[in-house]
Amino acid sequence: WVVERMNSGVLPVNYGGKTRRIRMHTAGTPDVLALRKETSGNTAVLFVEVKRPGEVPTEIQLAKHAELREKTGATVIVATSWEEVEAALTPGYAVASTASPAR
Repeated sequence: WVVERMNSGVLPVNYGGKTRRIRMHTAGTPDVLALRKETSGNTAVLFVEVKRPGEVPTEIQLAKHAELREKTGATVIVATSWEEVEAALTPGYAVASTASPAR
């Protein structure tokens, strides 16, 4: 797997004596992107939204998750532990539901 932190928040940048805010990705973009080349030659794509136990995705995040699933066929999970991420990285992992936890 190749795993990248998406840094989808806002970054303050000092430019010309003024502080400007630069959005790193579209609002709602999951926190982590993982890619793996399958033996079939296809690329497996996994997006992970990281939450603390008891937290749920925002409406904007849920909409982005649905868009990523629909447009790319990617797996998108909401994880509160490393074990949940590790399970999703396992070959043959099947998402129990294509929907993220409800708010």
